[in-house]
Amino acid sequence: MSGTRTGQRGSKTKPPEPSRAACSQDEAAKIKRLLAPLLKDIGARAVLLVDTGGRVVARHGETKGLDLTNAAPLMAGSFAVVRRVAEHFGGDFAVMINHGKRENIQLTTVGDRMILAIVFDARASAGTVRLCAGHVARKLEGVLGKGPGRGKGALGPEFVEAVKARLEELLGPS
Repeated sequence: MSGTRTGQRGSKTKPPEPSRAACSQDEAAKIKRLLAPLLKDIGARAVLLVDTGGRVVARHGETKGLDLTNAAPLMAGSFAVVRRVAEHFGGDFAVMINHGKRENIQLTTVGDRMILAIVFDARASAGTVRLCAGHVARKLEGVLGKGPGRGKGALGPEFVEAVKARLEELLGPS
């Protein structure tokens, strides 16, 4: 039964499908030129570009100690859930920040298909991180533009439903 998960109540859910986002070599070079300076400019530990399917598209900085195989899909999933909650209240949201004991992470939307993740510690100002992330996110939108799988709805209803089902398995019905 590979490809399905059985929840606590015996329901079967498919794992989230990755988005079909892909970058050309030209886009990859432009992305690298935009992300790399963030490390120096704001003193970030790591900068990641993650697609809405939870795949790391680009990374810079100290990523050795980060479990990106698990962290990237969790970033995408949590962002999808928070976005859906915001829709219920008639809004949208573009930034999510988690303050940890030693490090913080800011997730910023890049269009509808990417998430810019910045890992930073107390030496970096959260305001500066937010300002620089917003600036870089807008530039990345220009680089990535629109294309197949790059517009509205890139998360796809299957992904959102799979995340909701998994949350219900973990937390119980709402």
